[in-house]
Formats: sequence, structure tokens, C-alpha cells
Amino acid sequence: MSDLTIHILHPAWLWLLLLVPMCCWLPKHRHRLPLPDGTATPALDTLWHPARRWRLFLAMAILLAALALAEFRLAWTAEQQVGTRPDLACVLDVSGSMEARDWPDALPPPGDLTLADAPPSRLELAKDAVSRLCQQDVAEHYALVAFANSPVLVSPLVNQGRWLSSRLPQLQVQQFEDGTAIGEAIACALEALASAPPGRPACMILFTDGVDHTADGGLLPEEAALQASQRGVSIHAVGIGGRHGYHPVETEGGGLVWKARGEPPDFQRLKSLAQATGGHFFQLEEAENLPDFLLDLQNNWPQTSVISPVRQDYDLSKIFLLAALLCVVLALGSRWRHPVLQK
Repeated sequence: MSDLTIHILHPAWLWLLLLVPMCCWLPKHRHRLPLPDGTATPALDTLWHPARRWRLFLAMAILLAALALAEFRLAWTAEQQVGTRPDLACVLDVSGSMEARDWPDALPPPGDLTLADAPPSRLELAKDAVSRLCQQDVAEHYALVAFANSPVLVSPLVNQGRWLSSRLPQLQVQQFEDGTAIGEAIACALEALASAPPGRPACMILFTDGVDHTADGGLLPEEAALQASQRGVSIHAVGIGGRHGYHPVETEGGGLVWKARGEPPDFQRLKSLAQATGGHFFQLEEAENLPDFLLDLQNNWPQTSVISPVRQDYDLSKIFLLAALLCVVLALGSRWRHPVLQK
């Protein structure tokens, strides 16, 4: 505890303190009065005489009542361990492979299935997951990075997760040059998280269907994960889709055929990236698994606490008021019970 100070919220009530000396010097008995045992009282010209003690209690009651009405408060700064939510960077893969759609049990899609009747694409599934995370307020601040051949910082750290989720519908595969630069995307997210105040916990969630295509000389995912680990940023990797995804392809006649995705996702590499930074790996195969994924993520969400200075105060008004009432009771008792004052 430090910086102890006293605050007075209503100092105008302190004018009542002028009544205190008036109570002490009210007109008093200066003559001797006979007592029941036949003796006489001493002169009542002293303030501490038992017959005048009620005046002291009354003065103290007025003093304490004035302090209570003025609302004295003690204030101090104390260090407390408080829980805090981390800052979160959502890293979203918008490469061409994210347009693939996955069917339950790895069954091939019907030949005459339209886009309207097909399951959501991997990108739509990832957007839905990001949107729900933002609406659940799991983080203190949010940043959004979209990437394909290169990363783009869609939103720096903001404290409005719902505002960030409103940016998601604008992200389309056609806006990005095809490719999957996972390492560069992680580095971009680290730069976004670096704008947070020092000491604040941070993490990122990487949504991708999992095969890295880093250009020659580019930053490898393992190198980026090492940078994240050195900065204390955990990476939670989410593998979107299953091992049998299908792309919708338009035919020359205007029809639609479904072709299997040629390259299976590299979920083992995503697991390694997460483990290297103290994060977790999750697999999100289809829309039906989204509630289970969110629950699993919540159970493994980082629980952090920091030592933070907290300003505290204590209201002394109740103590002063109770003491004033006690003094009133003592004053009344002293006034009524003294034999001299009954004459």
C-alpha cells in the first residue's frame, strides 16, 4: 500500500465544526447545589466536571457528524494480481485452396450439386470461426491478417471485435495473388501485436488448410514460429478442412463439376508450429464441428494474470456516523442521570 491520501467529498459540511466550542461553553451552574446525602456539590465552573460531561459528548457528536456528512475517504494504491485477456491476431488464409469444400466421411460430392446446396467453403468456415471469436470477447484487442502469396494487415489492434468481424465479408480469394506464405503471415501478425503496451500477453490463431508455399528466400514458418516464441507469443494453429476437399469448376457449357483438391493439407507441420510456441493445434473439418472447436479452444485459451496497481478507497462516513450516535447516547445519559441536573 502506498500513496495514502485523504479526500473530502463535501467540505461545506465542515462549517458545523463552529458549533463545537459553543457546546462546550454553554451557560453553566456556578453555585453549589445540595445532594440527597446532605452534602453540597463543588462549583460547576470546570468543563471536566461530571455534571458538565454531557456537553463534551454533545460536542464530540457534532464533530463526528460533521466529518460523516463531509464524507472523508482514505485512498491508496495497492498492487494486485488481476486476470487479463490477451491481445489476439487472427491470421486468415485466403489462398485459392480455401475455396475447397469438404464432405462428411470423405464422400465424393454428387455430380449435379449446385453451389447453393454445397457445404460452406473452407474460407467461409474460417470466417465464421473468426467472427464468433470476436463476438465472444475472448481478447482485449484484435488484429486481422489475411494472406495468400503475401500477407496484408487488414486491421491493426482494435478493441472492438465486432467491428473487426464486419471486415471479414470483404475478403475474397480473387483479391489476392495465389500462394500460401505462412511464415510471412506470422511475421506480419507479430508486427501488429508489437504495437500493444509492453508486458501485455499476446497470441495468434492461424487459420489455414495447411500447405506452405514459401518463395525462395522467403521466411519459413519454422523461422517465424521461433520469432514468436522469443517474443512470448503463442500460435494456435487451426487446420481447416479434411483430406478430401473438392473445388467447384465451371465447364465450358456453363455447368459445374467438382474436382478433388490435389494437395492434401499438412496438418503435422501446423502441429509442430503450435507446439514450438506453446500453442495448440485444432482441426476444423466441417461446419458441424464449429461449436466443438470453439469449446475446445476456450478450454485451452491462455489464462494470464499480471501485477497491476489498483487504486482503492475506503469511506469513513459510517464509522464517524456510528461514533456520533454513540456520543449522543452518552450525552443524553449523562444529562438525565446526574443528580445535580435533576434539580
